[in-house]
Amino acid sequence: MIYDYIYKGSVTAIVLMGVIVGIHSIPFSWFVDIKSINYLDTCVGSDIITIESERYPRWNIKAHAYEQLIYIDGSLIRETSIDRVANFGYEVDSGFATFDTRWSGTIDKPGTYGINSWVEIYPIPGVTIKKFTSYKDARFNVVNCDV
Repeated sequence: MIYDYIYKGSVTAIVLMGVIVGIHSIPFSWFVDIKSINYLDTCVGSDIITIESERYPRWNIKAHAYEQLIYIDGSLIRETSIDRVANFGYEVDSGFATFDTRWSGTIDKPGTYGINSWVEIYPIPGVTIKKFTSYKDARFNVVNCDV
């Protein structure tokens, strides 16, 4: 009788572990379908980057991001000390959104930039799904607006 209890408990534990592993293997895009992200050009001296995005989360999902600004000068790729840490949410039925992001410092040099982005979402308590976006896919220009 005790063996039946242990057996049933073991089977339950194995099934639960399988469910947890299965949920962690679901791709980010299943939870949040990001159709497009467009980084708008900004002015020298600004610490704000405006982003336009079309995204469709399956439900309201909490998220966290660490992002780093990358300067691109031809074949020279230079990491900057300008970064951003943010907690935010993907809201169901939000569709198209425009939002301003504030960075840790001002961008003082004109040119082409990109953003390396590490985003974590928490779709279910205890579950974290991660996504990395390279600066190659997140480019924009910094221009002299005073001219």
